[in-house]
Amino acid sequence: REIEFIRQAFQLVRGGQDPDLRIRPILQMLDRLAEKRLLERLVVDELSRAYRFLRLVENRIQAWRDEQDHALPADEEGRARLAASMGFADWPAFEQVLDLHRRLAHRIDVAVGGHLERAAAGGAARAACASVVLGREDERGDRPWLG
Repeated sequence: REIEFIRQAFQLVRGGQDPDLRIRPILQMLDRLAEKRLLERLVVDELSRAYRFLRLVENRIQAWRDEQDHALPADEEGRARLAASMGFADWPAFEQVLDLHRRLAHRIDVAVGGHLERAAAGGAARAACASVVLGREDERGDRPWLG
């Protein structure tokens, strides 16, 4: 969901002036953000990978339960089944990758809000977007990797 919020945030702040950003498909929107240099390609690639992985997890959960559900299984059998369906040997291996994608999406989502606010006011400078992946900040404690 956080990746979808990133799309919506850019659409709210920049979509009024840029009709190219008024598209629904999330992966196409992420590519547009890279093309327009609003997000670095590295970050878009990471977000796209995370989105595909998380959507597949969601689809597997919903297919197994045959309902619109987003909760990870709490029982060992369900966890083993989900991990196996995602191509992992066990739950810990799956959970490690899941947490990696979730943390990345969360960090970018949190940062997008503040930087888009400044960008809307004409202030945010674009810099190396790899900072979000590596967790680097500038001397003021900001993450200036969003355009």
